[in-house]
Amino acid sequence: MFRRAIKLSVFVLIGCVFFAGAIWLLEMALEDRESKYAGKTVSEWVAGLQSADMATAASARATITNRVIPALCDRMFNDTNDSQIKLKLVESLNSLPWGFVNAAEAPFRRQQAALDLGAFGANAATAIPELIRCAKSEDFARGGAIEALGKIHSEPSVVVPFLMVCLDDPDEDIKIHATEALTEFGPLAKPAVPKLIPLLKFHSKELPYLTRKALEAIEPGALSTNRSSAGQ
Repeated sequence: MFRRAIKLSVFVLIGCVFFAGAIWLLEMALEDRESKYAGKTVSEWVAGLQSADMATAASARATITNRVIPALCDRMFNDTNDSQIKLKLVESLNSLPWGFVNAAEAPFRRQQAALDLGAFGANAATAIPELIRCAKSEDFARGGAIEALGKIHSEPSVVVPFLMVCLDDPDEDIKIHATEALTEFGPLAKPAVPKLIPLLKFHSKELPYLTRKALEAIEPGALSTNRSSAGQ
């Protein structure tokens, strides 16, 4: 009887180990990996741009312009399909006490594509029209597109007026993204100052704080002028 109990315990233990191993393998299979474009991840391409070797940097810049940026733009608009089986499996695994599968759904992947464009800075200036088109849409990725416009920090004559329009958006998150993007432009965003001033009194904590940071970067004198006007 005792031996049967030992054998049963061993079989149960082995079964638990196999079950845990199967769950782990399934989680690894479902886990998102950093996407590759033209054979490399975005972070690897950014590293190539920053290479001290001029030939390497030039080659990276050419590939980014001709292949990576178009691929990211395509993903920003067209990555709309999710496997329902995968989503159900991820949901089931994440409901387990020990389960955690980092798998982004399509809206988050589109947003990440927009943010990845921003990672290239001015080297992604060719993507500005597509980022503006995305930011004008109602897609989940629009916030990421606005943020990327600030990171790219190019074509202020086009981008700054567009970001000023975004300040009027009823969604506070969009106002926040636009304010942060304008901050990236510094003094080049001076035309936006009159539209930023009213946001200092916006009914939240985050947006007035970010607006002060933006004004400090764009035109610090505007803050003191506003305080003087408020005191009168």
